[in-house]
Amino acid sequence: MSLIPIGQYLINRLYEAGLRRLYGVPGDFNLEFLEMLAADGRIAFIGTCNELNGGYAADGDGRLSGFSALLTTYGVGDLSALQAIAGAYAERVPVLSLAGAPPLHAIETRALVHHTLLNGDYDNMMQAHVPFTTAQARLLPDTAGAEIDRVITAVCQRRLPGYLQLPSDVASVMIPAPTAPLNLAPPPSDPGTLAMTADLLADKISEARAPILLVDCVVSRFQLEQEVAHFIEKTGIPFAVMLAGKGTLPESSPAYRGVYVGAGSAPALYDYVAQADCVIGLGVRFSDLATAYFTQKIQSDAWINLDADCVQTGFGQQARVLNGAGLKAVLAATLERLEGHKPFALPETGPSRPADVPAASEPSGEAGKWNGSVFWNRIQSFLRSGDVIAAEAGLSSTALNAMTFPDRTRYVIQPAWSAIGYTCPAIMGMTFARTKAMAAEGGRTAPTEDEGRSLLFIGDGALQMTAQEISTMLRHDQSLVMFVINNRGYTVERCILGVHAAYNDIANWNYTGLPGVFGPQARHRSFSVSSQAELEEALKAAENPEGLVLIEVHLGPMDVPAKMLKFGQTCNHYDYARAL
Repeated sequence: MSLIPIGQYLINRLYEAGLRRLYGVPGDFNLEFLEMLAADGRIAFIGTCNELNGGYAADGDGRLSGFSALLTTYGVGDLSALQAIAGAYAERVPVLSLAGAPPLHAIETRALVHHTLLNGDYDNMMQAHVPFTTAQARLLPDTAGAEIDRVITAVCQRRLPGYLQLPSDVASVMIPAPTAPLNLAPPPSDPGTLAMTADLLADKISEARAPILLVDCVVSRFQLEQEVAHFIEKTGIPFAVMLAGKGTLPESSPAYRGVYVGAGSAPALYDYVAQADCVIGLGVRFSDLATAYFTQKIQSDAWINLDADCVQTGFGQQARVLNGAGLKAVLAATLERLEGHKPFALPETGPSRPADVPAASEPSGEAGKWNGSVFWNRIQSFLRSGDVIAAEAGLSSTALNAMTFPDRTRYVIQPAWSAIGYTCPAIMGMTFARTKAMAAEGGRTAPTEDEGRSLLFIGDGALQMTAQEISTMLRHDQSLVMFVINNRGYTVERCILGVHAAYNDIANWNYTGLPGVFGPQARHRSFSVSSQAELEEALKAAENPEGLVLIEVHLGPMDVPAKMLKFGQTCNHYDYARAL
């Protein structure tokens, strides 16, 4: 029987599951594991400025790579990262949170050790993670191998975070090496449920006159873009995307109908969905922000929602749920039943395609005056195929959601969790995920051939939450473009309440000076933009960035799209029970 240390067993399984980068912060309880990681050399450790940022970076990485991980120390570390792990759970991102814990002998004797509450309780950190992870375990010598396999498998199969505690004195304990590879494939569908679901869906489509698909994030999380595109091609059913599904499928497709946000959708799309006799959701979740505060309008008898492993028909008392049929299998089985069915022709009077120019803020005053409309309309033409885009919740996401993306765009927003500051570390993780494999000791991360750029759109208030991670981007010589929207405070909050209130103000940093502070020797360029001419100069450097290009965009505090003002009014009404 071959024996290996528990720490090496964990490294082997992480690598086998596809992990190539481990984000986090060193701490005294995880140092021996880090020594093993460095000696192994296959997985790069990306040290971040704090654990929260490490969690955000892992989240961004996991959305593109399909599996990511975070390393912290016990208590002060894993609790600091827990907010990011909760966000990954809400957004369905497979992130493994790995915490170096106090030695097992301290746990067993309830010793009063630092990073604990000094009350001998070593179960509280595990309990804190239970609501925000799909599987948890403390690695013990007699069960470590089985528990590592169980938790990693659960994270990868369910596309949800998991949590492991590795006591510091356990990493070197020898256990039997695995005798079989991990089985990360999704569980097989129940034949009866699959047949029933495919029959139901095929019958619904065959009888439909005006069908439409609503695509949510489950498609990209389970990497089913090709299967869904094939399904649309074969059936001829037009599709719209929910906020979290934007960028999942090509928007150049003649079947694309825009972003569905309830009453916040384009009127033609909203009316079409309301009247459709077959509305097929792909993992759709009708949250407040995804539906303009629950204004979706869909006929109950038209609704079928296909999630990762279940299907729901109807709403309320008419709802029916079938469990045990995987989405990929359902799509394939339904197409088999529709063999010979004539594909739908795109409706001549259906929802109109989205405009190429976003509905940004309305120009005012003299022609050519600098404002948000000028900036966002120019960004539409700046985007190109293959770009990876992160947009902070608020002004940036509102403007970008209205744009038509080039094909192969990867777009990340956080509509469910909506943590401000998320996107700065997230774009770093996304950039690592989309670039060439890097050595464990670091090195440049130049894009591979035929890739676009990494683009971040973030407000000044959000950046102040997580700006430290600019130093990590520079440290690893990442090439990306950061648009910092400087509108002097928390603009999305101003749209809700307190337009002129001091509590929505922030300090006005020297944003263009940040790269020089965080990485004076690294490659970077900074621009301050307050006019069309200055924007064009900055975009030349951003066209093919070498190193970090930071572009500070000066806009007025309330220079926002009309949709954002409407959102603020609706949110105010919902949160504070005020009439519109």
